[in-house]
Amino acid sequence: MTKFFVLRHAESTSNSGENDCKDPHLTLKGIEQCKNVKGCYDLTIVSPLRRTQETLKYSSVTYKDIVTSDLCRERIFHIRDLKIIEQDSIQPENDSDYNNRVYQFKQYLHDIKCSNQYETVLIVTHAYFCASLGAYGIKNAEILEIYL
Repeated sequence: MTKFFVLRHAESTSNSGENDCKDPHLTLKGIEQCKNVKGCYDLTIVSPLRRTQETLKYSSVTYKDIVTSDLCRERIFHIRDLKIIEQDSIQPENDSDYNNRVYQFKQYLHDIKCSNQYETVLIVTHAYFCASLGAYGIKNAEILEIYL
């Protein structure tokens, strides 16, 4: 049976208020937080945004396979939120658009589960998306198991 885990990215410059750049980097504190992130997974699915990529890079997480998926990226609520990503083609999402993306991602996870190819799957993503998968109140650089 496949076990799924979510990892919220470590503290980014956007979280700390240090800057408002597109696709922010991790802070020094965030890089330090990553040192406590460990685990071995068969598959890691990671958001394409820089702070999730850097969280994985600076962590001690190991994996056999990795997939970068736009389906688990940050939610864009408003045009001002476009500052958090480099991709100009992405537009703000209404509830229906966002819920559809979450549904597509859950279907993707269901397919992974049914394939019996992976025993452990780590999803490196963002707080709002973690909550959509049932990991409410997850802290920066925290891993929680989720049940699908």
